[in-house]
Amino acid sequence: MRKIIITLLSIVLVTMLLASEKDLLKQFKKAKMKKHSGVLTKIGDTWHLAKDKKKGPELHIDIEDLEAYESLKWENGTEIELVGLTHKGKVLVTNIFTETDTIHIRDARGIKHTKETLAGQWKVIPKKCISCGLCVKLCPVDAVKMVKGKAVIDQSKCINCGNCAHGGIKGRGCPTSAIKK
Repeated sequence: MRKIIITLLSIVLVTMLLASEKDLLKQFKKAKMKKHSGVLTKIGDTWHLAKDKKKGPELHIDIEDLEAYESLKWENGTEIELVGLTHKGKVLVTNIFTETDTIHIRDARGIKHTKETLAGQWKVIPKKCISCGLCVKLCPVDAVKMVKGKAVIDQSKCINCGNCAHGGIKGRGCPTSAIKK
């Protein structure tokens, strides 16, 4: 009986988490993937990004538990570079860049990364590539280039967002599924 109750509680909790995640993603349905850099400012319980210390906060950083990334020191005035889905002054962070590391938080659709989704690198299947160049336009960090009429991903620049394959939150990526992990 106790196992059944624990299992039911677990199912209810997971369902609640998935529902709140869907609500968050709805807010960013019309968002575009953009790169931002600036200075972190914490106002109350929320983080903001200011391009200039003097101007004050310009963007609300919609990232839950920023402090959970213990390897980084989050404090007011910390300079940061990030990529995220940006809409109406809010950023749903997908990647955070430091001097030594890239932290992958979500994919280009806004879905939280897991160990499984981070495994492997994005690759182009040349036979499927139709040279449309959509992946080049969708890449927020210019990691995809056309070489001899085929898309090529520079792994040293790739942030593993999946924008080239999935097209971000709007879901319009590679039309021939030529980009896979």
